[in-house]
Amino acid sequence: MRKNPTSQIKAFTLVELLVVITILAILMGIILPALSSVVFKSQEKVCQVDISQIEIALKSYNSDFRDFPPSTVKALGLKEENNINSGNEALVLCLSSNLKTDTYYEFKDDNLENTDLDSSPVPLKTLTGSVFSTRDLLEVTDAWGNPYVYFHYRDLNSKTEQNYQINGAIQKAKPFAGKSKTGNFPGYGKYQIMSLGKDGTTGTEDDIRSK
Repeated sequence: MRKNPTSQIKAFTLVELLVVITILAILMGIILPALSSVVFKSQEKVCQVDISQIEIALKSYNSDFRDFPPSTVKALGLKEENNINSGNEALVLCLSSNLKTDTYYEFKDDNLENTDLDSSPVPLKTLTGSVFSTRDLLEVTDAWGNPYVYFHYRDLNSKTEQNYQINGAIQKAKPFAGKSKTGNFPGYGKYQIMSLGKDGTTGTEDDIRSK
């Protein structure tokens, strides 16, 4: 009588299965943190490149206007709708202007959003000569999809705070005080641009800032 071929296949015992599962769990425990670190470094690099490119654009803007974009859209003559992400919105409005040259910064669709869904009652072109045809008050976003925080040098002080929508929640963002013998904030005479990093919290170690 011929034997059933399937009866010769050795089945895993419960102990063997537990050993395999344990080994896989250990490997995942080793691999996932390492992978997470690599992903964060990549995202951090994206933010550093973004900030460097924005700074180049700001240098050109300052060359034309002898000033940097303000910290609020109100300073551009626009009534605040919700007072959220205002510094970033002002930054985008100014750097998307072509009043004196071509646009100062090449905004990309994948890092340009309207995270707080506010809009201008007048075309953006009438405010700064922005090339955007929409009335949406757009923000340039970091690698985590959050608006970069921006402050003009006039607002680099301990009293300044602005509402920013980060990771879906509104929080108070403040200029980075840093350590200075002169008592001036970093960016004095210019500006501050920063990503609040993966944790989306201002003033923590993973913040990525302009120099």
